[in-house]
Amino acid sequence: MTLVAAGLATYPSWGARRSDAPATAGPYDSTANVVTLEVTGMTCEACEAEIERGLMAVPGVVRATVDYEQSRAEIVSSAALDPRDLISAVEKTGYEALTVLPTQSDVPKGTRSGLSGQWRGSLTVGEDGKTAELVVDLAIVAGRWSGQFDLPDFGVEDYPVDVAVAGPKVTLQLSAAQIEFVGEFKEAGNALAGLAETRGNRDSLVLRRVGGAQLSEEFLRLEAVSEDSTRAEPLSASGAELRKRFNQDKAFTRLLMLLSPT
Repeated sequence: MTLVAAGLATYPSWGARRSDAPATAGPYDSTANVVTLEVTGMTCEACEAEIERGLMAVPGVVRATVDYEQSRAEIVSSAALDPRDLISAVEKTGYEALTVLPTQSDVPKGTRSGLSGQWRGSLTVGEDGKTAELVVDLAIVAGRWSGQFDLPDFGVEDYPVDVAVAGPKVTLQLSAAQIEFVGEFKEAGNALAGLAETRGNRDSLVLRRVGGAQLSEEFLRLEAVSEDSTRAEPLSASGAELRKRFNQDKAFTRLLMLLSPT
């Protein structure tokens, strides 16, 4: 009876490890797809198995490991999965999740192009030859290359960068500053050399890697939201729907931004 009482008293810690919990042990192939999620809402180790079962129910998932102490979930799949499906599976179990920026070692083999990191260079910003420092942070976010850029001399920080990689060619679109950069790897992969086009002017630009990417927390959270199609809705050209909603909402004051393609 003493043993039974002790077992019942400690049930939450061993209940999650019973035999019907999903199998998560064992190594996986280096070519497998790995996604890491930040999970919030767990209160004890017993939560781990519940979330693991929810993740294992997603088609294509071959392994799911949840760590209560680190608030992390690692998911291994046989094919590339939409992180939104994994987040949805976690939410169905009563918890919340966000994708986590992978480190270089987390990126599946075959997609490591050496692009990850912080890159700096001097950008020509005027006809008089004046230059300004350009800082670009690039990494894989939610399964695709993404990044942000700074122009410290102009007070520009954490603006998004659209990234396209085609073989040795790398194209960076800094739309907020109307800059397009097309370059290739040089100096054993530690430099990107090419041309930057700004409002019709084309100048040589060399970006050199100076360290790891330093993406802001706000940027990562915005990227996670942008991947969630349930949070997007079509608008008319005039944006009348937003105006109507703004005028009807008496509880809050909000700042609305309408962004055009240019």
